[in-house]
Amino acid sequence: MLAKLQAYIDTYHRKSTPQVYLGLHEVTGDLSVLKLETNEPDHIVAILGEALSDDVLRVEYQIDPKDQTKLTFAQIAGWERPDDLAIPRLSQTEALKALNAHADKLVAEDKFMGGMLIENHGKLLLDKAWGYGDRGQEDSAQADRQVPTGLHEQDVHSGRYAATRGARQALARRHSGTISYQLSEQGDREQSYDSHAAYPCRRKPATSSATISTSTRLKLKTLADYVKLYGSRAPEFPPGSQSSYSNFGFILLGMIVQTVSGEDYYDYVRDHIFKPAGMTDTASLPESEMSPAA
Repeated sequence: MLAKLQAYIDTYHRKSTPQVYLGLHEVTGDLSVLKLETNEPDHIVAILGEALSDDVLRVEYQIDPKDQTKLTFAQIAGWERPDDLAIPRLSQTEALKALNAHADKLVAEDKFMGGMLIENHGKLLLDKAWGYGDRGQEDSAQADRQVPTGLHEQDVHSGRYAATRGARQALARRHSGTISYQLSEQGDREQSYDSHAAYPCRRKPATSSATISTSTRLKLKTLADYVKLYGSRAPEFPPGSQSSYSNFGFILLGMIVQTVSGEDYYDYVRDHIFKPAGMTDTASLPESEMSPAA
């Protein structure tokens, strides 16, 4: 597969690496052509369906008529599903049955462990867990099991907890991103905050968590602990010169939230996100502790 991808990259003078294409495939699964919007010798536009979701992509490619290995335009983007490709609606009973069947299939393929809760106007429709709550202990996942919201890579890769890397990262992003939006919307706050002035760098993500010993990890209880451990490294590149995803960048965002609000980051999350949302069983606590139930 790598050889074929590299041959495509070399033939069509692409700049991406094979790993980029493999990463896309990991997210979308196989792609299928659902609709051709333009089909000309030197220009094609198509709607593609993702095997791992109901999402669709719109791709457009144009080639140089004088050199068919030279792409003059290439674009791939998420797209709203056209009306003529609308997915047939299911009844509530049918939808829940299909969801359970799909989750069972993913669990059998060892691609999913976790829980789902679905409500509709206060009526509980689904409250179920699949797989292991802790693979190491081989105990079944429970719908009411409490797990850390900030799982580490070794926990995810080993399947120790019923969570996915995407869910783990999304939690951190949503907390910090939501707080930043809240602060910018408050009338008594500055509409913009110079993050470079307070923390003048964009840093590489923390070194692979597999290199962090359990004893060290358990000592990382506050944002300041992470900054102390990783914050002395030089920037990967000058601020503003380019962009790159960084887990540690969200640690710095949390520190900015703490500085701007004048509150402890975890207290801010609890008081301004969890409590208003009624999330009484969710908290940012050390891994050795569990959030007290309401």
